[in-house]
Amino acid sequence: GLRVVTRSLNNLIKEKDEVVQAHNEERRRMQKTEREFMEKIMKEHEEAMLRLESKNKKLEQTWKEVKAREAHNDSLRRKLADERKMIELAMERKKADEKVLDLAESQKRQKKADEKVLELVESQKRQKEKLLQKIIDLEKKLDQKQALE
Repeated sequence: GLRVVTRSLNNLIKEKDEVVQAHNEERRRMQKTEREFMEKIMKEHEEAMLRLESKNKKLEQTWKEVKAREAHNDSLRRKLADERKMIELAMERKKADEKVLDLAESQKRQKKADEKVLELVESQKRQKEKLLQKIIDLEKKLDQKQALE
C-alpha cells in the first residue's frame, strides 16, 4: 500500500539525484578540461609575449648603443627601425589574437553551458513526467486494492 508507494517514490527520487549528480560531475570534468586547455593557451601566449618583450628590450638596447655612438649608418638604423616595427606589430597582433581567442572561448563556454542547461531541463522534464505517471499508476493500483477490500 502506502509503503510501496513511498518506497517507489524514494527510489525514483534517488535515481533522479544520481542522474543530476552524474550530470554535475560531467560538467565539472568538462570545465576542468576546458580550463586546462585555456591555461595551456594562455601560458603559450605569455611565453611568446615574454620572448617578444625580451627581443624588444634587446633591440632597444642596441638602438641606444647605436645612438650613443652616433652611428650614421642609415641602412642599419632603417633595419633596426623596421625590425622594431615588426616586433611591435607582432605584439599588437598577439594581443588582438588573444582578445579574439578569449571572446571565442567565452562564447564557446556560454554555448556549452546553455546546451547543458537545456539538456538538464529536458532530462528533468522527462523524469518529472515519468514520476507523475508512476504516481498515477500507483494511485490506480491503490484505488483498485481499496475497492476490492
